[in-house]
Amino acid sequence: FAACSNQHADALARLEPLAALLPADDMATRLAYQRQLAMVHHFMGNHQAARDAYEAILALVPNDTGTLNNLAYLLVESLDEPQAGLDLAQRAAAAAPENAQVLDTLGWAQYRVGLLEEARQTLELSLTKQLLAPNCIHLAQVYQDLGRASRAVDLLHQAVDLAEKNQEPHYREEAERMLASLSQATP
Repeated sequence: FAACSNQHADALARLEPLAALLPADDMATRLAYQRQLAMVHHFMGNHQAARDAYEAILALVPNDTGTLNNLAYLLVESLDEPQAGLDLAQRAAAAAPENAQVLDTLGWAQYRVGLLEEARQTLELSLTKQLLAPNCIHLAQVYQDLGRASRAVDLLHQAVDLAEKNQEPHYREEAERMLASLSQATP
């Protein structure tokens, strides 16, 4: 993780000075720059800077699905603004109703604002589009809250397998923590 952090810091150090060099009339270059800046800040945990960069992208391209999705997740997960995240996630899902990641973000935003049944339906739909560690983890949390612990356990085991296959250790660790918590809660 430290190596990744160093790489992101290096990327940021190279990106930031380029802002002054961007041609004002070259929207494609400005957009590519903002996307890179947003992602680097997001990965580094610079949440407000990532938000600012995502919002700069949306000022250029208001319906950019990836940006809507990324900003929605950032608002829900890191900036504790689930309603604002839900609004953006709904826009992203309207534009990309078949995208598993977008549906995962929408379902997680629904969960975070307390819409458990809607979250369950959306996250189940996300899984039908593509099995991903995050959508398995998020649906497991919903199932746990709905009292369906055995289904949650099954999904968490799937999440661990997917995370290992896709080399996503943070998702594997999250799923394993949830599994440990569930095993302690059940006699």
